[in-house]
Amino acid sequence: MDETLHIILTGEQGRIRSLAISKRKLKIFLCFSSTFLITLFLMSLASIHFYSNEITLKFRLGSLEQDLDQTKSKNNNLKTVITNLRQEKESLVKNAVSELEKRSQMIESILGAIGIEIQEEGRKHGSGGPFIFLNNDEAYEYEDVILKADRYLEKIKPLPLGFPVPGRITSGYGKRVDPINKKSAFHAGIDIMNSSGTKIRAPADGRVFRKGYDSDYGRYIILDHGNGYKTVFGQLKKILSDKG
Repeated sequence: MDETLHIILTGEQGRIRSLAISKRKLKIFLCFSSTFLITLFLMSLASIHFYSNEITLKFRLGSLEQDLDQTKSKNNNLKTVITNLRQEKESLVKNAVSELEKRSQMIESILGAIGIEIQEEGRKHGSGGPFIFLNNDEAYEYEDVILKADRYLEKIKPLPLGFPVPGRITSGYGKRVDPINKKSAFHAGIDIMNSSGTKIRAPADGRVFRKGYDSDYGRYIILDHGNGYKTVFGQLKKILSDKG
């Protein structure tokens, strides 16, 4: 037989109420209530967990957006630096081309004054050379100036334009009073005073054309520089170069 529990409730005014409920129903109610409370508690924990994860994700998202903004700012700064460097490089190249062109014109004028002609050569496509970030016309102009300078250098290398030895010039080229007979004569050379044994170096590329002894020049050596240019060095103490 199912036992019945009686619950008596009294009010402040003396009213009495009674509630009868079986133990089996009470157990079912308590079990249901416990299950409901546990479910509600678990749902609350899940909500707190999801809310916490949402806050964490929002924080991480905000941090990533901040990092992205900083990266974009750095990237823009780098682009600005690269643009400035590129403009500076183009300016330097243009200035270098301009200066090289001026020097090429000066060399051309000097070579023309001494009777050396420079033949114009067309651009050699695919010949290689320096690569620069300029437009096509400027790049070709740069290449043309470089090729022109190279041709001039090839012409200048065999020209005896310098002095073979440092020292004081005691007699220049041309008319003079001969120091021996005291008469007017033509001096076909330049006399340079220096210590005995001072090394003499060729003023330009060339090969030994002739060497020996002469009553006027003493020990001498003749260098052939090509293009019809030869230089003679006389009054030598010793000749160390072999005939090439």
